[in-house]
Amino acid sequence: MARQVAFAMMLPVLSEEQEKMVRRYGCEHCQELRIVKRDDGVVVAGILTSPFKSKRTAQSAFGQNIKAWKITRTKYKRDWYRELSLDEYFAEFAEDPRVLGRQMQECVSSSVMRALQSGVSRASIRAEVTIAKDKVARQKREKISQALVDVGTRRVRGIFEVFAASVRNRHREQSAMRRADGQGWRMAMFDAKEEKRQAESVRQRGAMYRKAWTSRAMNVYNCTALEGTARRALHGTARHWRALDAGSRTTRDGRARRPRDQADKGIDRQ
Repeated sequence: MARQVAFAMMLPVLSEEQEKMVRRYGCEHCQELRIVKRDDGVVVAGILTSPFKSKRTAQSAFGQNIKAWKITRTKYKRDWYRELSLDEYFAEFAEDPRVLGRQMQECVSSSVMRALQSGVSRASIRAEVTIAKDKVARQKREKISQALVDVGTRRVRGIFEVFAASVRNRHREQSAMRRADGQGWRMAMFDAKEEKRQAESVRQRGAMYRKAWTSRAMNVYNCTALEGTARRALHGTARHWRALDAGSRTTRDGRARRPRDQADKGIDRQ
């Protein structure tokens, strides 16, 4: 016969700290735990994660836990610990609030996450289907709009095709005229610059020639002046020497004087 996993035990009124320790035990070793307040105390009921080997073993284990929790249990009280089937457990404590254990919380969390993921996947699939339908509808609308635009374009093209040739010719002529005007303006500017350059060259050449002739004339004038000065100096020097020469040939009494070399020779001869 399989062991019962549900239990219920009668305890005195618990303090806040004692209730926290009981809940901590239920979170670690029970799938769920219920603390129900009665007139003569508190009933702690729950579903064990793994059942004890026997009822005596369960009573001994809970007795040690009660001592550790510092709960004073009434002695010699019969049926303070009961083992219940699941039907009996839910029939007696179905309407009381419960606290899930750690394993049950993990199971519930995984179930909720799986449900959320499945819901999200279904919602994403529906969204993708809706987006695909909207895309197809939009493409159809675009095709219809493009077809209407093509029809209108063909009609407009047929109406204005008559004027296209004249418009193109006029644009071509205007472009040619603009190019000719630009070429003429560039040629006029080039001619003006060339004339200005030639005039500047002629002016510079004339200035250079005038400067050269002026320099040459100055050189000639200077040479002529120097030559005249030299001639006048030479003429004055000749006159001076002639005067000196004439004075040396006469004495104070008017007689002619012998040359110095002859006088010297006469002295030597005497």
